[in-house]
Amino acid sequence: MLNAVIKFLTSTKKLGLIIVDEVDYHCKRYRKEKIIYDLTRLDETAPQGYSNIVGVIFIARDPKWTKNLDEAEISSLGRIQIKFNPYTSKQLKDILMERSKIAFKPGVVSEEVIDFIADVSSTPPINGDARYALDLLLYSGIIAEQRGSQRIKAEHVRLVHSNLCPTITSEDINELPQKLLYLLFAVAKTLKTHQTPYVHFNEIKSTYQIICETNNIKPVRDLYEALDDLAARELITIKGFTKIGISGVTTEALLHYIDDIIRRIEKIIENS
Repeated sequence: MLNAVIKFLTSTKKLGLIIVDEVDYHCKRYRKEKIIYDLTRLDETAPQGYSNIVGVIFIARDPKWTKNLDEAEISSLGRIQIKFNPYTSKQLKDILMERSKIAFKPGVVSEEVIDFIADVSSTPPINGDARYALDLLLYSGIIAEQRGSQRIKAEHVRLVHSNLCPTITSEDINELPQKLLYLLFAVAKTLKTHQTPYVHFNEIKSTYQIICETNNIKPVRDLYEALDDLAARELITIKGFTKIGISGVTTEALLHYIDDIIRRIEKIIENS
């Protein structure tokens, strides 16, 4: 596909810019592939000696992602990095204001509620996660509608915030391939059943097999490899076969948030 793109650019005398998002996940998950090396040396491998690719931008969540690269890749990549700080309350407010205009009728979301969501989402443990802020806005709107309210109120936001897991957003869940979605579901269900911060691999395996049979889904061939994929996405934590849990959540918080995680996954499964 890349060769086809280069051929098109050179034949039409157009320029291209490649942007690779979540590159840290790719480097963790597919270490044997040399995507960094290949993309930064396109001119050297192009048949004409030039690719018409003016540059490559790699976007990563983890600032230490280059530790997964070898010396050749690091040398080819260069040392120029631009760090974007977490969103501030003011920046989140701007994002939420624009999204609310698209999603809600005029007057449904007040500026005070937007300020409240922005403030909550800019402080620990959320630390400026825009996806979490948008989830707060979305689910607060759903709660308001369910309660027959014509406006989203601070009490709706507080209710959602108290039950929404800060480390797994709706976007995280929606972007999962089906096989990983059911596996994350199995991890969450197993954690809820055992009421512990970590569970054993075999316990997850047992739950996963039941879920696959119930939903007529073909299980993944290598369950541990699939769990490792979820870990690379920073959705779960793996500490060997005996300790598998949800990333970035304390024991007390996990038992509180687990119902929210299960509910959101069940909703996606029902609509798929």
